[in-house]
Amino acid sequence: MEDITEKVKRFVEKIKNSINCQCPAQISKVNEDGTVDVIVFRNDEIENQLIPCVKIKYPESGRAFIQLGVAEGDFGVVRYFDTSIQDYIEGQDGYNYDDRTHNTNDACFELGFIPNPSSFIYPAGSNITVGNKDGSALLTVDANGTINIISATVNIAGNSAVNIEGGSVNIGSNTTIDGKVFLSHQHSNGNQGANTGGVI
Repeated sequence: MEDITEKVKRFVEKIKNSINCQCPAQISKVNEDGTVDVIVFRNDEIENQLIPCVKIKYPESGRAFIQLGVAEGDFGVVRYFDTSIQDYIEGQDGYNYDDRTHNTNDACFELGFIPNPSSFIYPAGSNITVGNKDGSALLTVDANGTINIISATVNIAGNSAVNIEGGSVNIGSNTTIDGKVFLSHQHSNGNQGANTGGVI
């Protein structure tokens, strides 16, 4: 027969194994409301679980956000909250008298934590890197503060001013400004060494 120490030890182990804190996960479906269905990899005797309609946690404040597009097959982490978040999701922060804890209904999905075979090899020598993994667009800020933007096309639009200050600004291909092509434009009047009219 088990003594009391063994019983307590087995009881504690059972409780520990039943508590969900966070697990690796993969998106199985992106829903129209911005939530995702995820497959949770438990790595124990319980089979992998499918959790529907999980809210994505993005870096976001009251004034700004960073969005990374998500697609089926993307990896990340599912985190389970200590208490019910049902009312919080609806914008209420009071006690809702629901005592569930670490429940699959109270989870969020965070991008990242990708298995090694699928991990991206990040560019060396940069402090900040944002881009598409296929190389079609890349923005880097190196340790010296130099900003490099690599893309087939760079579009800047909006009503607010865009200010670029630096030691130099290098543009490696033709540039269109307000519909006027820089390398092949003409001026309405003027000649070399004299004032010219507007670009036509």
